[in-house]
Amino acid sequence: MPVREFMYAGKLYHKFIHMAKLNIYGKSLLPLPLPKLVAFYNGEGEQEDEIILRLSDAFKEEIRRNIISRNMDNNTAFETEISAEVERVFQEADPDIEVKVRMLNINYGHNKELLTACKPLGEYSWFVSQIRKNHAANNDTKNKETLDIGAAIDQTIDEMPKDFIIRNYIIANRAEVKEMCLTEYIETETLEMIREEALQEGLLKGKLLAIQNLIDSTGWNTDQVMDMLKIPPNQRAILYSNLSKN
Repeated sequence: MPVREFMYAGKLYHKFIHMAKLNIYGKSLLPLPLPKLVAFYNGEGEQEDEIILRLSDAFKEEIRRNIISRNMDNNTAFETEISAEVERVFQEADPDIEVKVRMLNINYGHNKELLTACKPLGEYSWFVSQIRKNHAANNDTKNKETLDIGAAIDQTIDEMPKDFIIRNYIIANRAEVKEMCLTEYIETETLEMIREEALQEGLLKGKLLAIQNLIDSTGWNTDQVMDMLKIPPNQRAILYSNLSKN
């Protein structure tokens, strides 16, 4: 989010400067709107009510990966040592750009003061939460006709309290709202699959690296190394295949 907000802010300032006909090449200090960067979180993972996200964390992650890459053969490096090295390099580099984004958890039950003060936001929070509850409840029935997320969305719209400010808007734009919710749900499911695939790919690369390092350092053959690492027989075919490509 800090990267995205940084890019959004650049575009907005560019637009503002153009519309206000300000001269960015002049000698005078330009008056610019004060930025406040906020992101609303309504994902299913557990998050605190408020978190400050920093662009500098991305810089630190790059430093961390470089340090780990340089010390692949050093098995004695502990996480505390790596973290300390990351912080030392980061402080010495003293990066010139920082972006802070205030992420607010708007899931139902979080940030109650905010959701009470902003009624439409509180109602939207209830709406998302109720879709998830209805979908989960429908799944529990084991009735295939009700497993569809679309059915849970329709059910939630029908159950929405009549005094909700957003009710008339959602009902009037039912098709568009349903499509938006379906798109978000499908994207979430797809991203989860991508994360799982990436995790599996990372584990595979880690095993391949460990096997190859042991083969190079001990002179053992592939079977001996796999026996030593206690790799199950059903996982060996894909490892043999990938080792042969290297």
